[in-house]
Amino acid sequence: MKNLHFQKRLTVFGIIVLGSIILLRLACYNSYPFVYPDTGTYIRSGFEVFVPIDRPIFYGLFVRIVSFSTSLWNVVFVQSFILAYLVYLILKEFIGSTYFNFYYFFILTFLCLTTGVSFNVSMITPDIFTSFLFLIVFILYAMPDLNIFHKFILWVLFIASILTHHSHLLISIFIFGFFLVSIISKIYFKNLFQKFISKIYFIQKLLLLILISVGFSLVINFYLSKKWSLSQASHAFILNKIHDNELLVPFLNEYCNKAPFYLCQFKDSLPWDLIWDMKSPITNSGDWNLHKSEDEHLIKEIVFSRNYGPLFVLKSIQQTFKQLFKFNTGDAPNGEMINPPLIEIRKYMPSERKEFLAAHQFNHLLDFEFLNTIQIIIVYLALCILTLPFVINTIEWDYRIKQGILLLAVFEISNAFICSTFSTVLDRYQSRVIWLIPFFATIILLQLVLKYWETQNNFSKQELSSFKNTSE
Repeated sequence: MKNLHFQKRLTVFGIIVLGSIILLRLACYNSYPFVYPDTGTYIRSGFEVFVPIDRPIFYGLFVRIVSFSTSLWNVVFVQSFILAYLVYLILKEFIGSTYFNFYYFFILTFLCLTTGVSFNVSMITPDIFTSFLFLIVFILYAMPDLNIFHKFILWVLFIASILTHHSHLLISIFIFGFFLVSIISKIYFKNLFQKFISKIYFIQKLLLLILISVGFSLVINFYLSKKWSLSQASHAFILNKIHDNELLVPFLNEYCNKAPFYLCQFKDSLPWDLIWDMKSPITNSGDWNLHKSEDEHLIKEIVFSRNYGPLFVLKSIQQTFKQLFKFNTGDAPNGEMINPPLIEIRKYMPSERKEFLAAHQFNHLLDFEFLNTIQIIIVYLALCILTLPFVINTIEWDYRIKQGILLLAVFEISNAFICSTFSTVLDRYQSRVIWLIPFFATIILLQLVLKYWETQNNFSKQELSSFKNTSE
């Protein structure tokens, strides 16, 4: 009996490994994991064990540990394995069929051929961990009877996902708020306290996991940098965003006579980008925190001012809407943009230097135009499919699917809002989560197909039984 149980687990493990290989389609096509300019900082922070001023250290540590200081292939394989595992848990719950393995591989292949999921899982950035957040929360919510082994793994992965990027903490807070409002409203308006008591426990655990993530991040940051902070440079990004929204210069023109901010002397010559342009007064000193207190004061004055505060909110709403529809995949820079990761690969993984130099990305041989065309079509078709559980009442839909669709909507919007409000509008930000829409749509379609086949089989059996009775 024990041997049979072990054999089943080994089979499941093998299926997930094969799913991981399917997910690495684009990394194999590129002949090396994709890199981004930020990849260099992640590698260096992990190997030199320092907290970067503009991002957490945890993804860098993940790269160092998982790569075994030898290969970035290990990193993307672990990322793909985690994703394959999460997808497996969801499909096993909602598509529990005799032909499950076929459906599992079919869905992964379909997503890899029609969306940017393979690109995101194949890149040395924490982008794929954004999707992990949603999948983990959905699994924990939809499958409360999951065994403790899987729950523990999911708890650890959830905390790790929050720690890899500053935006993930804010997104997780939005998700918590969604569940809190949803459950409280149902208890208050429908008096369903007993029915939702298990969900109350769920949001308590969710809050606890978020708080553990925050506490762990604060402790590690203090240990390494002697500063009790989650982010050392959030003020620089917000100020840059205000400038990007064309609110900074008008504010300075209006208020410099009343309050002499240090930026007043530069207001007529501020570069377009306050963070990455070396001519910027924030950057040219070599320390983004040199005027931190004054920057934070300036931000408060602008955001809470009667004239500019509402404009900032309006700009955020407009750019959130814009970000929602900007999700082309394949943001893999080349030329000078990949010098930072090249330097770190040469330094810490010298055996992979030639492999990196031979990759399609380095040699300007990548073209994602066709994939992006397909992805746009698939995403909009998927959005139509996601409305079916809410408009077709003749089918008994799983309430967890409906709740999952609403959660997905909140997740997609919160991702777009946070990225566009505190950073900028980039295809990469929404591309990292857009594949979840087709994924959910395929679950709905498969459920419809399986229900139809089940109905047809039952009808055929009734016909056969009726025929036999008539013959007798």
